[in-house]
Amino acid sequence: MICLGFICSNTNAQKELRYPFSEIDENLLKNSNAVIREDISTYEVIDLGKGKSYLKMAITILNKKADHYAEVNIGYDKLSKIISLEGRSYDKTGRLITQLRNKDIQDYSAFDGFSIYSDNRMKYFDLRYPDYPYTIEYEVEIEENGFMSFNNWVPYSGFNVSSQKSRLEIISPENYEVRYLEINLDPTAKEEIIDGKKIIAWDFGSFEAIEHEARMPYLQRILPQVLTAPSTFELEGYAGNMNNWTSFGLWEKLLNDGRDELPEEYATKIKELVADESSQTEKIKKIYEHLQSNTRYVSIQLGIGGWQTFPAADVASNGYGDCKALSNFMKSMLKSVGITSYYTLVRAGNNAPNIITNFPSNQFNHMILCVPNYQDTIWLECTSQDNPFGYLGSFTGDRDVLVINENGGKIVHTPIYRQEQNSQIQSVNVTLHENGSAQVSVSTRCNGRQYDNYKQILDIGESEQKKWLYKNLDISNFELMEFKFDHKSQIIPELNANINLIVSRFAAVSGKRIFFQPNVLNKSYAMAIPQKERKYDFVLNYPYEDIDTVEINIPQGYHMEYIPETTSIDSRFGHYQSKIISQEGKVVYIRKHVMTKGTFPALQYIDYVKFINKIAEADKTKLVLVRST
Repeated sequence: MICLGFICSNTNAQKELRYPFSEIDENLLKNSNAVIREDISTYEVIDLGKGKSYLKMAITILNKKADHYAEVNIGYDKLSKIISLEGRSYDKTGRLITQLRNKDIQDYSAFDGFSIYSDNRMKYFDLRYPDYPYTIEYEVEIEENGFMSFNNWVPYSGFNVSSQKSRLEIISPENYEVRYLEINLDPTAKEEIIDGKKIIAWDFGSFEAIEHEARMPYLQRILPQVLTAPSTFELEGYAGNMNNWTSFGLWEKLLNDGRDELPEEYATKIKELVADESSQTEKIKKIYEHLQSNTRYVSIQLGIGGWQTFPAADVASNGYGDCKALSNFMKSMLKSVGITSYYTLVRAGNNAPNIITNFPSNQFNHMILCVPNYQDTIWLECTSQDNPFGYLGSFTGDRDVLVINENGGKIVHTPIYRQEQNSQIQSVNVTLHENGSAQVSVSTRCNGRQYDNYKQILDIGESEQKKWLYKNLDISNFELMEFKFDHKSQIIPELNANINLIVSRFAAVSGKRIFFQPNVLNKSYAMAIPQKERKYDFVLNYPYEDIDTVEINIPQGYHMEYIPETTSIDSRFGHYQSKIISQEGKVVYIRKHVMTKGTFPALQYIDYVKFINKIAEADKTKLVLVRST
């Protein structure tokens, strides 16, 4: 007999003490809000188009910060069916408190606010208990009608959680190939054949909790883990193979072949739209702007709809679609004027971790479009009505993606934005009055990733923009007189801001002297020196540069009492320079701050903090004007 996960588990749960708190090793309590007592995950391949997933999870909740682990959501859809679900909770001694009943389980649509077609549903239950510590335990068995992935394993899913015991198990017919990749751990897989079935299993002991550290890598990059994936698979009659990216791409291509045909009258409309454009880039841009103006994004999740697009004709008629449908629609419009483009699968998210390219598998959550364009490639995010043409930014830029071309799938890398493409150039003109007040005019230009930081300003109304400025401008005692924002929608987008202020206490006046900081709006702030040794590497996600020029018109009869020396600070993390130039009737302050991109060893973090703190100190430089006698 084969024991599948929890199938042979606690039939006498009400009679015996389970998971007593006293059995937790004190090392697992250190820095923990919760302890995973058992994590048993099993996937059984029944045949090419059918599988079963089993999960047993027991978690001891130590304090209210971990109460959310006692609120459990189990998802299912058209291709999956929950065939058993049990839940229990136990007090500190291990005595049974609650046995989950059917009436305690809520069943609802997993509506995300964007989906108009979705068969995704959730079963939800709450096992919270007011006295800490307590333990929740649940077991679920799900039958899957088709699969593209199996269960994976990591010791825990977040910070300040430890793990006592876990097991991952993949069961398949004897001749079926299960693929797996062990990361950050020694090979531990055990394989055996029992009753004609192949069982690959991993058993793991305890893992202590991880505390969050500033700028640390993604947990997925530092935790031990096991990734698993099928070789051959089938979804709603579409059989595929993911032994390599080429074959995975061929399966995706098969799903969507023939769905990029536009109605003849719509194709004619697109040809007329670009008839006067001689440049291919301008044709692509004009069609992209047409897409943005005439469609909107909605999520569509129906069975294989997570992978197969709606036909382009449907989007032409309805004016909406998900990322696949809108990318396919854009592809279809380009095709109608003789421009080739390719679906591209990506793991999207602001600074999301990259996919693991040496393990072909389902690691994607989004689709964009790749348009080869002579010596360059144009990348299009087709779900946004205001995304700058050809710009991917932090959401899908600088990562490996799977381009689906005529020959299948191919891994390529999306654009990396260089330091000078992520710049903020700021010019400030200050008219300083003898009483310490000042009129300040600011002109700012941001591009690339720094554009991303401020893009939300463009999406809100004028009154909200005004509130944002009062909240975020790094200057005290000011009155906002006028402001204007605009932007250039281009492959490296640009945001421009012009702001006029009156600052009532720009400078401090004492006798015949006036004291002020020439760095008006772009100060760095000191970081706390770490009090304990850092464990993990740290990451600077992207390079950028800030260049500030501040021209201060000084009151008549005043001059600089002294001119500070130029400050230069260099490190492996970047460079900083600031200098003061005294001219007739004015003082000019010039500041340049450059940061690099990279992953750095933990031992260098203290050097990084010192670098930032030196910049923060330099940014506090004060100038002194003195009245001529």
